[in-house]
Amino acid sequence: MAIYHCSIKIIGRSSGKSAVASSAYRSGTKLLDKETGQVHDYTRKAGVIYHEVSLCKNAPKEYENREILWNAVHEVEKASNAQLAREIEIALPIEFDNTLQKEAIREYVQTFVEEGMCADWALHNKGDGNPHAHILLTTRPIKGNGEWGVKEKKGYALDEKGERIPLIDENTGKQKVDSCNRKQWKREIIQANGWNDQGNAERWREAWANICNRYLSREQQIDHRSYGRQGIERLPTIHEGYTARKMEKAGRASERCQVNREIQVSNLLLVPIQHEFDKISLMLKQYEWEDKARKAIQKPSKPSKGQYEVLYEKTENSSQKLSDAVIKREKRKNELQKELEGLNYEYFLADRQVEQLLQAQKEWHTETRAYLCNTEAGRKAKLYYENAESKIWQSYERAIFKHRFKNHPEYYKVKYVLEMKEWFKKQKIEIPDQKELELSEERFSLEVKQWNKKIKDAILQRDSLGRQVYGLKNKIQLFELEETLPYMRQNSKQTSKENPPMNRKNRDWGLDR
Repeated sequence: MAIYHCSIKIIGRSSGKSAVASSAYRSGTKLLDKETGQVHDYTRKAGVIYHEVSLCKNAPKEYENREILWNAVHEVEKASNAQLAREIEIALPIEFDNTLQKEAIREYVQTFVEEGMCADWALHNKGDGNPHAHILLTTRPIKGNGEWGVKEKKGYALDEKGERIPLIDENTGKQKVDSCNRKQWKREIIQANGWNDQGNAERWREAWANICNRYLSREQQIDHRSYGRQGIERLPTIHEGYTARKMEKAGRASERCQVNREIQVSNLLLVPIQHEFDKISLMLKQYEWEDKARKAIQKPSKPSKGQYEVLYEKTENSSQKLSDAVIKREKRKNELQKELEGLNYEYFLADRQVEQLLQAQKEWHTETRAYLCNTEAGRKAKLYYENAESKIWQSYERAIFKHRFKNHPEYYKVKYVLEMKEWFKKQKIEIPDQKELELSEERFSLEVKQWNKKIKDAILQRDSLGRQVYGLKNKIQLFELEETLPYMRQNSKQTSKENPPMNRKNRDWGLDR
């Protein structure tokens, strides 16, 4: 079942963290921290199935290399308490395959890229039922010329009227002045962008839930709000962690896992209780409505002889109106039942269409393995062209003494080109043409977008029908409740007459003795 998890934290110098080391660990790569000269090698880390760098509009092209990107961040963030990066960790629904997981994360990352951030993200899945993603975001904007901008600046504090606030001397009660007899005004720090606003956490958490819900069925929907905010009487589980799950796999009982099991049992017991409370609340509302209507009718205490005929006509008319109302209500109920049957059939067809589209998409994914960009030769060629266009490779080709390039921090680009050439040579095939590779990638990405649009439209239509079905069921339930409520009140009056409450004298008879 899909679960919701989205945590946001800061990676800063004050806690002794390094953006380069954090990126290397999450992407499972080998990166050099130029500031310390330390090499962070996590190429043997298991579970990293995909990683990518997404750049904002003004970012230089070379920042697609995460080593260059985060070393540039280290160069500009010199303060001891500087914020190097913002990390967002999200849980991925197990109902998504790897391709859909990548597309959902890429769509989510695009919201940050459009705001001006660079995103370095990686997808982790160890096959333990806990697929998740790590997103590292830059905290400083990039100006139009590709240089880093400022995070904050000082400005004048303004009052409600938009005027500057003077600094008042407590001793004299007058506005302060400096040595040059210039008036002093209150100043404050103004954020260059709203990224550090605490309200963003709610917005970013809601955005991830909305993206996932577009691809999940109505029963699998997730919500970023707590149970209390949703109005759900359910106890939240606690975070178990890797160590607790490892203990459970080894056959040892974990205290945190045991607490979650007890919470799950309690939640199962709360479900029928919550249903009963809902029914009682509906009955109370109905009773309040009828009580107000009864009080609004004014009845004469002692009718005169001339009024008996009028009262008789009124009672006859009221009974006729009551029977007409019952017939009208029953007719309306039958109409709602027929409408519900039709909507249920439409929802069934829409749900089956979504399943057929998802199945067809899976079959299409197996066919795309024949595309040039998805073949092993295509992937190798793409890697070859990406690094063969770099300046370090061109310098290496022109150099006479090539051994000196081994100490260059970007020598891995040269290494990739040489490895790719050697691979094609061993396979005895030529490197695919770059234009054909680009056309294959364009065709593949276009078809991916078309499939995603089809599935998204089908899911939206199905969810819309599901909401209509849910509303009709509530209406029919209310009709049934209105019919049974008078009989319940009548039975309660009869039982109270048959078994009257015991008075104080009879109740305390034994005590007096």
